[in-house]
Amino acid sequence: MTPLEILRSARARIEKPGSWTQGTERRDELGNAVFLRGVKFQSCCAVGAIRFAAGEDAYARFGEASASAAMIFRYANGIESIPTWNDFPWRTHADVLAAFDRAIACAEKEATQ
Repeated sequence: MTPLEILRSARARIEKPGSWTQGTERRDELGNAVFLRGVKFQSCCAVGAIRFAAGEDAYARFGEASASAAMIFRYANGIESIPTWNDFPWRTHADVLAAFDRAIACAEKEATQ
């Protein structure tokens, strides 16, 4: 997958309210943190969405495509750390979707150059 495809897929994964979380990469339907491969999860943070879209496990080392997608996300939004940014207490679901939109627009622009 390209970074653009990963960003689009990641945004789609957290598009619905309740599908985004803070404080951990992934949560099950009871709100518990999910760390094991193959365990179904209900919600994820921005990084968890990127990793999932790239086909990676939670807490695995970023692969090349997911690292590129994360770099574009950070660049497009002027942030250093996606997890820290995602977990700010005042961060909202709408903020995260808007950040993905900016990253997708940036990746689309880069893809046409």
